[in-house]
Amino acid sequence: MTEFLQEFDDAIRAAQIHKTTGKVWKLEECPEGGRYPVAKIVARTMHSAFMAAAVPKFDPKRDQ
Repeated sequence: MTEFLQEFDDAIRAAQIHKTTGKVWKLEECPEGGRYPVAKIVARTMHSAFMAAAVPKFDPKRDQ
């Protein structure tokens, strides 16, 4: 599970950088017994326009 969470965090960062939806992919064996694996989407982030920005730290001088 930890590996998935790390991949999802990477997908969120990529979505914010590229301004698009981030995706997490998983490679599975071909159901027909083929030679190459099949890639499937296991998670998708929201579009970066809908994701919250980082909250600025409290600054007593600025935030009076």
